[in-house]
Amino acid sequence: MNINIEISEKKFKKCKGVFMSKYQKVLTVLFCMLILFAVAPTGGAYAQTEGPFGDPTCGDYLDNDGDGKKDSADTDCYNYIGDPDVDDDGDGRTENAGDCNDDDPTVYVGALKICDGKDNNCDGKKDFTTDEDKDNDGVPWCAGDCDDNNPNRAPNILEAPMGSPVCLDGIDNDCDNKADIVDPGCQFSCFDSDGDGYGINGDATCAFPGEIDCNDNNAAINPGVIDSSCNGIDNNCSGSADDQYVIDDLCGEGECETNNTPSSCVAGVETLCQPGLPVYEGPTGDATCTGGLDEDCDTLIDGNDPGCITLCLDADGDGYGSNGDASCPSGPAVDCDDTNPAIHPGGDDANCNGIDEDCVGGADSGYVPDTLCGTGLCQSTNTPSSCTAGVETACQPGTPVAEDTPGVGVCTME
Repeated sequence: MNINIEISEKKFKKCKGVFMSKYQKVLTVLFCMLILFAVAPTGGAYAQTEGPFGDPTCGDYLDNDGDGKKDSADTDCYNYIGDPDVDDDGDGRTENAGDCNDDDPTVYVGALKICDGKDNNCDGKKDFTTDEDKDNDGVPWCAGDCDDNNPNRAPNILEAPMGSPVCLDGIDNDCDNKADIVDPGCQFSCFDSDGDGYGINGDATCAFPGEIDCNDNNAAINPGVIDSSCNGIDNNCSGSADDQYVIDDLCGEGECETNNTPSSCVAGVETLCQPGLPVYEGPTGDATCTGGLDEDCDTLIDGNDPGCITLCLDADGDGYGSNGDASCPSGPAVDCDDTNPAIHPGGDDANCNGIDEDCVGGADSGYVPDTLCGTGLCQSTNTPSSCTAGVETACQPGTPVAEDTPGVGVCTME
């Protein structure tokens, strides 16, 4: 038992004996229990274990074992690589739970048997009688190695092209039961696996002689391909990816095209062309209506642009112009925010929101204080609502006074 607990229990017994003669039993027990828990270790009255790594006790913010350290600060909760109680490879088994190779997630008790030269299910036996790679050519006998005593014979060996050493050694190198000239790969000096006309050896007998195919497993990759796509792949075998990518610099109309940001291709990631920002064109007489440019990017220039036909500059369509021209539907009053149709001269500015919605030069000018909260004397002595810097303080009723005389109410309607 933890030493602090033993001391606590002794104090509890001594305290109980002293006070039993003077106080009631219930009060004495409560008082001594207070002393007991005051000296008990953090986390409870009885020592517990904390850990190992991954256990709930390593994440409950408590010092479960009373050593003065909680959770990750406690060495019992450390994640030691190689700890037999920790699952290092994430296959659900630890070494103490029977994982015979805790560095390989395909190896553990109960795992499926695979032809890979390993004891996958940890039973101490080969998964198959032929599950071994004696010649270390990367292909176990059970996976199709036709001669597991010869590293020069395996299905993963390429027996081609004509004239190469593997076509002259008298051995069936690729395990297809055909050796040298009998093997189709040795019958042609051009070796073109993907049939795109380009050989991996650039042989003169290929459809495109002298051109080496850098990926003979994909017919879409060869020296004749235009590598214009932004995909991070060397499609034309030039030695660099996307080297024929064509930049797009034609997005947008008018000045939005002139000031655009062309597309780009970096590490196989394409950023599309971004048009420039339009500028309002108008009103009549403005420089934007005489420069011969399409500033607002609507394909209409100067006198053909609606913004240059009228003298009223009203971008939000609320009838008030930002230039206060008399030709505007609502006359010469100036719109203080021509991007919001709810803001203009005469607008409703009763909201307490810190916005000048009626364009008088000050926010919330139409705000009306509430003076009707409360009843009786509580109404006549209330504190009306207020609006300061867009923040409203609600109306507060007065303080009621106790009614001393029946039928006479201080805060009633009488």
